[in-house]
Order: sequence, then C-alpha cells, then structure tokens
Amino acid sequence: MKKLFLICFAAFALTSCGDDGPTNPTENKPPVVYDKILLEDHQTSFAGYSATTNIKFESTADWRIKITSDEVSSDGSYVTPDWLTVEPMEGSAGNAELTLKIAPNCPYSYDDRQAKISIYAGNAMKSIKIEQENLVATIEDIMDPAYSSTDFSRDGETYVMQNANVSGAKAINLVFMGDGFTDRLIADGTYDNFMRTAMESFFSFEPYKSFRDYFTCHVITFVSKDETVAEGHETALRTYYESGNTSIGGDNEKIIRYIYEKFGFDEEMDDVMAIVVANSETRHGTCHFYNQEAMKPDESGAGFTIAYSALLDFRNTITHEGSHGFAKLDDEYVTDDVMTEEGKDTYENIYKPVGWFKNVDVTDDPEKIKWSHFLSDSRYASDDIGIFEGAAYCAEGAYRPSENSMMKDSYKGYGFNAPSREAIYYRIHRIAYGPEWEYDYEEFVKYDAQNIGESRKTRTRSGDGFRYVENIAHQSPIIHNKSWRDEISK
Repeated sequence: MKKLFLICFAAFALTSCGDDGPTNPTENKPPVVYDKILLEDHQTSFAGYSATTNIKFESTADWRIKITSDEVSSDGSYVTPDWLTVEPMEGSAGNAELTLKIAPNCPYSYDDRQAKISIYAGNAMKSIKIEQENLVATIEDIMDPAYSSTDFSRDGETYVMQNANVSGAKAINLVFMGDGFTDRLIADGTYDNFMRTAMESFFSFEPYKSFRDYFTCHVITFVSKDETVAEGHETALRTYYESGNTSIGGDNEKIIRYIYEKFGFDEEMDDVMAIVVANSETRHGTCHFYNQEAMKPDESGAGFTIAYSALLDFRNTITHEGSHGFAKLDDEYVTDDVMTEEGKDTYENIYKPVGWFKNVDVTDDPEKIKWSHFLSDSRYASDDIGIFEGAAYCAEGAYRPSENSMMKDSYKGYGFNAPSREAIYYRIHRIAYGPEWEYDYEEFVKYDAQNIGESRKTRTRSGDGFRYVENIAHQSPIIHNKSWRDEISK
C-alpha cells in the first residue's frame, strides 16, 4: 500500500507542476497556410495545325512548370513530349502568363496526342490537360469533296507570315501555297492554318530552327474550283500524284510565273524555293529542281526549286522535300540499283561543282569523300559519321554519311546528319551574305556542338507523332534541265 501511494503521489506531482496547468501540445504551432493557384479560362483542345496560345493564372507562392505525357519511359519516368513547349517555366508569386507553342501533329499514322502541364506553387498544384488531334482528322472534319468554289476573288492574294530579321543579311525567300483548297477553306482560315503549319514544320529541325530569322516566308493564295486533290477534281495548280509511288507534281510554269510577277524577284529567283501543300490524304512528296540560269562552278547550291507535299506525315515530308529544294540534299535511300559510270560522271562533274548533293558521293576514299573532314574530327566521334555504301536509290557505287538520317528515314523521326547540317548552314549563309562570305569550318562546329549525336536519335514513341514504317521512300528529285526563266518562256 505504501509503495502504491508513493507512485500515485509522484504522478499527481508531475501533472500539477507549472503555473498554467495542462497545455495543448499543438497550441504554439503556426497555422497551416494553404497556397492557391487560380486559373483563368483557357483552351485545352487543339486541331492538328501548329498553334500558339496563352494561359493566365494567379498564385500565392513562387511557381514552376512540369510537362509530361501519359507515356512512361523504360526507367519508369514520364516522357516529356517534344511537341509542346511552355515559356516561362518558373516565376514569382502573383499574376503570371504562360505561352504554349504546339507543333503540328502530322504523323504517318492517325494518332491524336495529349500532354499534361503541372503548375506547382508552394504546397498547391494544378494540372492542365492539353489534347491535339492529328492533322488528317482535322481536315476530314471540314472536308467536303463534293463542294465547288463560286468566289475566286481572292485568287492570287499574297501576304507575309514571317519577315527576316538579321541585320546586314539578305532575306532568304520561301513562298508557300496550297492546292485543292476552295473559297470556303480560304475564308474560314483553313488555308492560312495549313500555310503556317507548313512553315512551322520546315523550321522544326536544326539547322533551320536556329537560323529561322534569316527567312522571309511569303504566301500566295490559290483558289481551287474543287476541294481536295483527287482524280477528276479541278484544282488551281493541277496537282497530280501517281499511285504505287510517292511522285507528285503540278503546274510548275504557273507557280514560277506567279512568284516572278507577284514579288518582283529576278536574279533572286535562283535562291527561291516554293512549297506546295496538296490537300490530299496521302504521303506523296517530290521536289522539282531547275538549273541556275548560269551554272557557275561556285558550290553555291543555287537553282529554283518547288517542293510538293501531301498531308500524311506532313511535318517530316515538308522538311525532307524542303531540304532537297533548299540545300540541294540528295536522297540517301538504298534500293537494288547500281550507280552507273555515267551517273558517277554526272555527280562528279555536273552536280559537285555547283554545290548540289553534298550528302552523297560516288567515292569511298576517306581522303577524297565530301565529308572527309568529319571523319578525322574527334569532336564528331559520337555522330555516326562514316562511309556507308548505298545512297541515291543505289545499293552499290554511291555512299552516304550515316546509317540513318532525315534524307533516308524521315518517317522515323531522324534529324539531319552532320554533312547535311553543314550543307544547310552553308546555303543559309551563302544566300544571306553573298559570294563574298567565306565558310569557316570552326564557326560551323561551334554552332553544331548542340546537334552532335542528335541525328542518331529516333522518335518512334506512340503519342509524339512518329511511327516506324517499313519501306517508305519518297520519289527522288525531278531535275528539269532548264532554268526557271526557260520554264516561263516556253
């Protein structure tokens, strides 16, 4: 009993000490403050075109952005989509505005895609789901193959989508146009959307992306009588394509004449490229070459070109065909053909002196091949540069610089190999600064450091607009052995 009494007394003493008596253990902790993110109304669903939009919000704390897709990579993390960019990616508490840039969704297949933008501010988080349908679905939603135009008043209108903006540099002129678009598709903005999507597609790969400000992008509006390019349809540029291959063409004489008359180009025409968007749910693409008015052996790569592209796999086709036309790159496709001695002579004595086809050669001598300087440069050791037999639709006698590239496997999402990037870089600067400009290899390498290794990467994930497709090759460039002036003087 005495022991029990002592225990009880000690417990009473412990609970009774202090001046204020019993306390709440959480009473002195500061209250929890819950941060807030208040979003304004914003667009979340987009058509297959390229698009730019803004999202405004207010936050009570500093914030940051994370962008993910629904796809999980091999290490278990969510994949960051390459078709959606957000600026800025972080900011301070208060009012904020995000700018979203959405690339065109032009896959070989018909996939829609989605991504999630997460805004984190203190202990608060808001997510925004962005959805984009594929480009072909977009046009299918509004297409009416039975419709015929009645108003041709806007035919021949011109406007500028982008002006060159580099001090001291001559503007590089690209002229975009469409065929198979009727008056109603022009009136409702569909035509303009496709022109802007074609422009964004062209600038979606390096080096075009970095040197975009050197280009002025014009548009000529052509009103077609019938909607879509199809057999039996009357269209403004009389675009045709062949079944069984990807060859496509149109009224080249009309295209050249309109450009010459509308923009007042003369000597500049040898540095101009036209890009024709054919309103057709096919993967046709072909580039048409015209000789320089005077074929000068100056490696300038000059010569007027027309790059045609239909709508399926539009982004990659525009870039592939546009690079035939702009930088005079050759196809790196491989078939069972063999490069003939006559063909080798043409490459060596006709194409090489004027700067055409710098990414294909007819020798395998590492000291003489066009890209020998890359083979001996250790800085390009990780860039897959070598001498690969098979190019220009030949399995033997023609050589390409890399196993895969935009000019061989554009449908898989490959970028340009180093010799092709160099040719594009060279052509941009040669037009912008004239024949006085001198190429500096070290300056190119300094720019190109960001791209080394990139051409080896392929984007074949579901949801990012790329698909692996076997045995898909575009028609090789069609070379018209005459100048642009000869074409409109016939």
